Amino acid sequence: MGSDRKIEMIIVSEEIIKPSSPTPESLREYKFSFLDQIVVTCYIPAIFFYQNPSFSSSSTVVDHLKKSLSNTLSKFYTFAGRIKGNSYLLCDDSGALFIEARVHSQLSHQALQNGTVFQNLNPYLGIEPYADCDASSMDERRNIPLIVKVSLFDCGGVAIGVCMSHKLGDLATIINFMNIWGALHRGDAKTGNLNLYLGYKYFPPLENIPQSYMGPINNLVMKRFVFDKEKIAEIKKLMTSSNISNPTRVESVSTFIWKHIVDVVKSKKSSKTKIFVLSHAVNLRPRISINNSPDPNTIIGANFSVVSHGVSSEEEMKFEDLAKVVRNCIRKIDHELPMIIENGSVYYYNILGEAMGFFSKPDLGLCFFSSWCNFPVYEVDYGWGKPVSVGTVAMPIKNGVNLMDTRDGEGIEAWITMSEDEMAMLPHELLSLQNSHLHP
Repeated sequence: MGSDRKIEMIIVSEEIIKPSSPTPESLREYKFSFLDQIVVTCYIPAIFFYQNPSFSSSSTVVDHLKKSLSNTLSKFYTFAGRIKGNSYLLCDDSGALFIEARVHSQLSHQALQNGTVFQNLNPYLGIEPYADCDASSMDERRNIPLIVKVSLFDCGGVAIGVCMSHKLGDLATIINFMNIWGALHRGDAKTGNLNLYLGYKYFPPLENIPQSYMGPINNLVMKRFVFDKEKIAEIKKLMTSSNISNPTRVESVSTFIWKHIVDVVKSKKSSKTKIFVLSHAVNLRPRISINNSPDPNTIIGANFSVVSHGVSSEEEMKFEDLAKVVRNCIRKIDHELPMIIENGSVYYYNILGEAMGFFSKPDLGLCFFSSWCNFPVYEVDYGWGKPVSVGTVAMPIKNGVNLMDTRDGEGIEAWITMSEDEMAMLPHELLSLQNSHLHP
């Protein structure tokens, strides 16, 4: 599973899995919220690796996964529909795509080592999640909102790769789906409720919102860096000494990574960057008043916002300055959200238009963070125990950073996508944060 290890995979079968019970006629049309409309047309990819599950045969586990998926789709009926442009999804029970594969190698989560380059986890997914396409050339398969790929290893290990349309949700949605699927698979009927329409209520759709697509990945590589609780404690000390009270893990690690990326870019003589911008995706669910729904993560849809803040490259870029930017950036939405909700989607659309004009500047250096922390990614249990590892694939965004909890829940894994030459310039302290190396 490292970059130097080729995956020997054979596709065994492809099958459409339909819901175990039909969707009521009254629920056949699921309208996108404004947030669903403006999100990039792509899939959210996540891969869950399980080591040596106890089952009698590979055919048995696949059959059981198909059956439990069918039962899950009857609850997540939107995932079995078909996307119709950028306005709605037809919940016609067309089904999700299920792909079965065999991997002729051993599953070794030890291969997921600190600093490993990841370019070959894509085979564990049923589709390229960030394909460069437009409406005229879009593969018909890309209208399927859910594509699952189950890969069985010679050693008995299992990889479940899931791609969910970003139009139907974000990471909170996909993890909620996976946990309910796992619960149904292991025979637990207490799976909770879903809230499909709260995003639509607060962010009603607008007409003629064009779809947006990601471009191709050119000369970008992804590496995974692990910050255990001791490393994070050291970085928190830097945050506290920078007059940031009670810094969170995400604030601390984001600041530390951003500081190093800025230093790398500034050190290049060829750099023309004049403004460094930090963008952070922020989950809106806990920030929205929810009636009769104790768990905000039951809301499906792309219920997140991206907040940004820029600093001039002429500034000294001290750690304490960047720390304040990170905190202000992440907490900015708490001040803006009430005004956005009060003034509606048109107001928000105008704000985004101004931001996109700013982002298009050629002298801008963007660093985009998406935090998967505090989502129960390692709680997805099909009766085989927790996954030994959870992975993703590179976003086609230079200086894109995915943060997620480590398996013990106390550390953070940072999946960083950078240009190959700049990745090589990152200091060793991102791999080994000894006290002698940990300087702002």
